[in-house]
Amino acid sequence: GAYAHFETIPTRWNDTDAQSHVNNAVYHFYIDDAVNLHLARSGVSNDVRRFTSENSCRYLRQLSWPTPVEVGLRVRLGRASAAYQLGLFAEGETDASAIGTFTHIYVDARGKPCRMDESVRTALEPLVPDDGL
Repeated sequence: GAYAHFETIPTRWNDTDAQSHVNNAVYHFYIDDAVNLHLARSGVSNDVRRFTSENSCRYLRQLSWPTPVEVGLRVRLGRASAAYQLGLFAEGETDASAIGTFTHIYVDARGKPCRMDESVRTALEPLVPDDGL
């Protein structure tokens, strides 16, 4: 209930490490994929310039192939930024396997922060929690 939207990301055999669980670095790919899939599915063009200014991941329990990962999204919006909080869950589980953060900064052609495109704001406003995050 803490997340307004979920994206399901398939795991791949090569996501696993020598201990047969998803490698820690791969969690960051899942986070990035979930954010950008949501934007793309919501009609945000890849021409809208953005870069990742910060990300983190706190690992709570292992994920493993072939179980898909359900990534919950919620966001705090600024003028030029979107700061996400994400929960990564093994499909069908209610306890998170990881908690992540991910921040996009929207930039102009010179790479300077600018007001985010209205299409982005429209795509992300439903992900803003009632508690203000």
